[in-house]
Amino acid sequence: NLNLFNNGGDGLDVGDNCVVINCKAMNNGENGILANFGNVIRDCVTAYNGYNGIDAFRFNNVYSCVSYKNSLDGIDISLAARVEGCTVYENLNSGIDIFRGGICLNNVVSINTVRSYKMFVMGMEYVFQTLPVPITLKEQI
Repeated sequence: NLNLFNNGGDGLDVGDNCVVINCKAMNNGENGILANFGNVIRDCVTAYNGYNGIDAFRFNNVYSCVSYKNSLDGIDISLAARVEGCTVYENLNSGIDIFRGGICLNNVVSINTVRSYKMFVMGMEYVFQTLPVPITLKEQI
């Protein structure tokens, strides 16, 4: 239960194997929430951040979050991360950006400036406005 507002860098920089629940990260200079390895991010709201709302590397799980009006992506995941049950809208780049494998289930993604979903898998970039539910991308790491 943290309120992370108006920081010059990231609102919250999460290390490894943590649980982040019911936090608000808004108007931060960089990412709202930056998560490294094996974290769970649940029921959080990110908005008006200078970079991504949620930037989650390697094996993170993002559940039931809302991310809107961020300067880059609403949610940016990579390396076998999961995004489920999130609402992502009006971000200036992608709604959800998936790099090197991830799982997206039951998200509402709309009105993002560049695209709703971007995926980069095995050297190829794929761009979608909508995705069939569920979509699963897997790659050897």
